[in-house]
Amino acid sequence: MTGRTIGVILVIIICLCFNSCTSFNKYSKFNKVQNCGEDNIFLCITNDGLKIKYQSFGGFDFAKNSKEYKKLKVGKKRKFKNILLYGQSKIINTEYYILIDNKEKKTGFVYKDTIINKIPISVAVNDSSNKINKEFLLKGLLDFDE
Repeated sequence: MTGRTIGVILVIIICLCFNSCTSFNKYSKFNKVQNCGEDNIFLCITNDGLKIKYQSFGGFDFAKNSKEYKKLKVGKKRKFKNILLYGQSKIINTEYYILIDNKEKKTGFVYKDTIINKIPISVAVNDSSNKINKEFLLKGLLDFDE
């Protein structure tokens, strides 16, 4: 192989790594998960960096970075970019994403878009989820003042 060929291969590898490593938003490291609600039956995810909170059902597994996402065995390729949080429950066959400044509306998901503290945030819940679960999860996003 020539030096040029090796250089092209290295650039391609770096680009692939860069794309796969940037799916989670820089604010995702500020996510904290704790029990909340009456009798602690819900999970509340707070993000101090964005001053938001999200209420979810218990029984979900969460990912706030690529390493945690891979452990959940969701798949190699992320469905979205700018992921703040990914939640998955095999019990109720539901997955959702909280996204920052989402530009894509992929099929197979229902969405709720809002702006909190001047930041566009979307919740995307898989369309095959039970109707009541979808409605609950789509309404879970709040700012700290609510």
